[in-house]
Amino acid sequence: MKKEIVKIHLTIIATIISLQMAYSQQNILYFMNGIQQSNELNPAIQNDSKVFVAFPGLSNINLNFAHTGFTYNDLFRPGSGLKKDSLIIDIDNVKGKLKKNNYIVPEFNVTLFGFGFWVKENYFSFSLSSKLKSYFAYPKSLMTLAEGNGNNIGEDNPLRVENFGPHAIAYSELAFGMSRQIDDKLTVGGKMKILLGHLAVTTKKTDIALYTAEEEKNYALRLETDFDVSVAGAMKVTKDKEGYVEDVEIDEENIFSMKNKGIAFDLGATYQLNDKIKLYASITDLGYIKWKKDTHKFYQKGKFNFEGVEVNPIYDDVDNIGEDLKDSIENYLQFEENSDKFTTWLGTNIYLGGTYELTKGINLGVLSKTYFYNKKPHQGLILSANFTPVKWFSGTLSYSMINRSYSNIGLGMGVRLGGMQIYMLTDYMTGLKLKKAKSMGFQLGVNLYFGKKEKTTKEPAEDLDLEESIPGGKKS
Repeated sequence: MKKEIVKIHLTIIATIISLQMAYSQQNILYFMNGIQQSNELNPAIQNDSKVFVAFPGLSNINLNFAHTGFTYNDLFRPGSGLKKDSLIIDIDNVKGKLKKNNYIVPEFNVTLFGFGFWVKENYFSFSLSSKLKSYFAYPKSLMTLAEGNGNNIGEDNPLRVENFGPHAIAYSELAFGMSRQIDDKLTVGGKMKILLGHLAVTTKKTDIALYTAEEEKNYALRLETDFDVSVAGAMKVTKDKEGYVEDVEIDEENIFSMKNKGIAFDLGATYQLNDKIKLYASITDLGYIKWKKDTHKFYQKGKFNFEGVEVNPIYDDVDNIGEDLKDSIENYLQFEENSDKFTTWLGTNIYLGGTYELTKGINLGVLSKTYFYNKKPHQGLILSANFTPVKWFSGTLSYSMINRSYSNIGLGMGVRLGGMQIYMLTDYMTGLKLKKAKSMGFQLGVNLYFGKKEKTTKEPAEDLDLEESIPGGKKS
């Protein structure tokens, strides 16, 4: 299984990187007027139509990719001199772009069906979605592997790589929402989301330390490893006579089972501070999935010693040294497996923002977003200009500082054709320049609206005329 585990791990990594896209509701959607999907970022944002219906399978398609580390142009640069027609891999430049912890974030979301409607002063909504949330974490120290172990000689100077690996969950979401206007200023809303887990991969520990002895000890190597990866999904694990994993076979017929359950909540509010300023606050995806069925924990911990060789011209098998070392390591990487249960958190988002109305149909917005990968908070800031020049058209233009990138221009628009609305938007117009992009993606969909809700205001109680209310009373 040592080969199979390595293959599975590399396949997961390659799949995540090759997707080059991810789900996360585009941030500029938050302040876009009249688009139902903004309710997914703040459940207090209401629709002014009597009935909303999500066009089945086409209401919300969201693809996006983010990398907090380096770009294509950071990794490759044009050569010079004899190599002027070639691309040079610039490891030193890449290392300068990386932080201690870095993330590749692909996710996906499609709304299969949904609707919303008013009952007096309460707005109710329902949606069924299919989602993939994932990220691949890697440390800056991973780049040291490309340089070899020549700079890590001695017992107190190991080549160490820690805390890297994939995290992914695929699940279906049933969301039930309600919002209510409390008064002319305050509106509140919330959603309860039932989660049905399909697949999960979570890397709890991946630690590698390579110790290289001094020259007088023939540069002997000691490899210490500690792996702990939990997987949930329909698969069959075969073990050898010693109890080590020998093979893993995916059960394709039952790969989308819904045996694992979870729950999550969204909460939000809007507050009309005055005629010009409106404030927003929300928290989304506060929840988890408990994986109890079809769970597999793969783990391995140990030490491997390679005593080195004394190179001698008459040594006939020098070409086999590398192959012998490779075989020895493969025999060392023996994984065990059990069915331990585990829990995965969705990755909560916190939004705080506000808009300022410049003139009728045009406002400026500022939005702060705090989001979590690997239990660590990350911060983003989005500035936007939002406009609704006519009833059937809304648009937005944004600038965002997010994913350690500071050149993100976004654009969005929604058009109503009778009762049908078509919308398209992206936070990352610069993502079209793939070689310079850290983020890319888009969101689009088709919505159906029926009728229009009449605006209501809660009038203050009329003053009570005490003299007229008392028999025989007179006005003064």
